[in-house]
Amino acid sequence: MGGTTATPQLDRGDQLTAWVDGQCRLCRGFQAWVEDRDEGSAVRFCDFRQADDRDLPRARAEHEQRLWVGGAEGELEGGFDGVLRILAALPGWQGLARLGARPLVRRIGRRLYAVVARHRQASGGAASSGGDREDTRPPGCDPLPG
Repeated sequence: MGGTTATPQLDRGDQLTAWVDGQCRLCRGFQAWVEDRDEGSAVRFCDFRQADDRDLPRARAEHEQRLWVGGAEGELEGGFDGVLRILAALPGWQGLARLGARPLVRRIGRRLYAVVARHRQASGGAASSGGDREDTRPPGCDPLPG
């Protein structure tokens, strides 16, 4: 079980783009959690439901199933791997990203992510109305509802 584990990295100072479901309360909660810890604006969030199909990095059906995170180089990671990519970009959370990238933890994390993603709407994942978050999105991303 020795050997090296690939770690999600953000070495170049590139900004990540996270495509999320703006109608999902869990997705918006994760966005808020990240934004509270993202001191250097390493991650921008876009609501895939507000985007035209031609602007999405993957097919709309794939966005319905999981979070997608892309970097400036065009690389794209979905689901749990996308979450790890975001954690690796946040100050103080790189250690958790390295732990999550270990083979056994990654396998468990991917399965857990799939279960949560599949049941998020049924378990109260639908977006609530209201909220007073300031819209600080960069150009090119539509505002998330709220």
